[in-house]
Amino acid sequence: MGLVSELRRRNVLRMAVLYVVAAWLIVQVAEVLIDLAKLPDWIGTTTLWLLAVGFPIALIFSWFYELTPEGISLERDVTPGESMTHVTGRRLDFVVISLLCAAAVVYCIRHCLGSCCGSRRHTTFVVIFLGHLIFPT
Repeated sequence: MGLVSELRRRNVLRMAVLYVVAAWLIVQVAEVLIDLAKLPDWIGTTTLWLLAVGFPIALIFSWFYELTPEGISLERDVTPGESMTHVTGRRLDFVVISLLCAAAVVYCIRHCLGSCCGSRRHTTFVVIFLGHLIFPT
């Protein structure tokens, strides 16, 4: 069994894509919040570094552990008949697609609406307004 096929079987590649997309989304949200709350610039740099340090940890975790109906188990303790890597892989696909859609929405709001409205304050207002429409409190 080759390395790439083993990475696919253990969903490591899917986890890598999921982590990168989620990290990009976190950085985008952090940038908006840092700007909005007038926080120091080092917070953005720290967020980026923490996400970068967490990337190999997430990959190592996805290599050694597997989700089972009983919870998280070591991969070597799961028999091939009990393995749910195909189900977990499908769930990860769904999460990645959802995060990519959210990233596309964030990108469109920040760039498309930002260029037509002319200011970041307008863009921030539109994002907050849309958030209240989608998730009423």
